[in-house]
Amino acid sequence: MTSIGGAAFRYCSSLTSITIPDSVTSIDYSAFSGCWILETVYYAGSEEDWQKIDIGSYNYCLTIAEIIYNYGG
Repeated sequence: MTSIGGAAFRYCSSLTSITIPDSVTSIDYSAFSGCWILETVYYAGSEEDWQKIDIGSYNYCLTIAEIIYNYGG
């Protein structure tokens, strides 16, 4: 998987955490819009890799969640 599509988790009211593989290079517009209780993102790559992901607009809930880097799950 290289992309999380637009509105993929939009308004997912029960989403508290998600695991994202290091193969993801883009997160489209509004993929996590309205996921107000999203607290933790487990990311398989490094913080440097995370900074390279193209994160589209209206993903505020994703950007305020705690990111756990190098997650091996």
